[in-house]
Amino acid sequence: MLTVRLGAFSARTGTGLELRVIAAAVIGGTSLLGGRGSMIGIFLGGLIIIVLENALSLVRLPYEWTYVFFGLVILISVLLDLFITKVKVKV
Repeated sequence: MLTVRLGAFSARTGTGLELRVIAAAVIGGTSLLGGRGSMIGIFLGGLIIIVLENALSLVRLPYEWTYVFFGLVILISVLLDLFITKVKVKV
């Protein structure tokens, strides 16, 4: 998508987007411990990441702090997933 948007290709295209992609997948409901996710969930997770990144930019927060927030979002999502799977196992 980025290549189409830019209208050019480079071997380095997409470098540095790994954290955003992982965050979008985890927020979208894909478990890091194995499991399945849905395209709709990952799409919604990507939208949440984009909105979060834009909001942090509008607040004029230094760009390095966006990585801290992405890390916190991933950590919270993983902990929530662990909690949900433990509740499902008990029931």
